[in-house]
Amino acid sequence: MTTNEISYITPHNVSILIWRRVAKFMNMSIEKIFLKNISEIAHCFGADMPINIRD
Repeated sequence: MTTNEISYITPHNVSILIWRRVAKFMNMSIEKIFLKNISEIAHCFGADMPINIRD
């Protein structure tokens, strides 16, 4: 699988900085990673993924 085949990543809400580094390391656009809830909701443990998928 290549990064071109990835449409969107819905991560857990831990750190925008880490996800920016992941995007850079993978040579992919940061826009492919859903980061909106990190600054709005922060980390909600096991609820991160369902909340992000909902939004």
